[in-house]
Amino acid sequence: MKDQIKTGEPNTGTIIHALKQISHGIQSNIQAELKIYYKNPDKVAIQDLITEFEYTLFHLSEMKELINAITSNNWDAKTFTVNKDIYEFIESYLNNAPLHNLSVKLQNCSTRICIFRPLEIQMLINNIRHNAIKAGATELLIRCGENKISFIDNGHGFDFNKLSKNDYLKKGISTSHSTGIGLDQCVQIAQKLKANFSIDNRNDNSKGAAVTLSFQDK
Repeated sequence: MKDQIKTGEPNTGTIIHALKQISHGIQSNIQAELKIYYKNPDKVAIQDLITEFEYTLFHLSEMKELINAITSNNWDAKTFTVNKDIYEFIESYLNNAPLHNLSVKLQNCSTRICIFRPLEIQMLINNIRHNAIKAGATELLIRCGENKISFIDNGHGFDFNKLSKNDYLKKGISTSHSTGIGLDQCVQIAQKLKANFSIDNRNDNSKGAAVTLSFQDK
């Protein structure tokens, strides 16, 4: 790849951490469904089980890619740092890794060339959209502007009466038992992109959450 630049060895620690988080998420989700079923079988709908199966298959595929990256003599390009249009990468990833129970619309109004690790961007996207699904969202709008990218869903939104915005971004805080990484690590990924990571609820009289990465080179 002509746009691939090797700026150090692939981050094995990041991959191992991702594997642990994904496997823990799968385990937690299945245990939660089983707990509900054992307590009251009538409360578990077939559609809920289908959704859980979709989550599991999707994340097993992710784990397979990560394991291949570690065991292969030729590291996958996703583990390297690249210098390319991050919005184009996000669109391509979403097209190749859809979730059937979440409709995603991308508004690509701009181009943003920057240095990033594809694996980390995938982790960030997966966290945001899985949290959206767990909050009851069926739609996710991604707006790509010149200086910021926003992820807007139609779920329940954040409960700021329960936790402040800063508390939501602290390590160990989870909005659900979703898989992937926490919002605190989304903040760290955003910092590597020289962006500020912020959360809020929608301000258009509709329910839902809004997650924004604001780039600092305005």
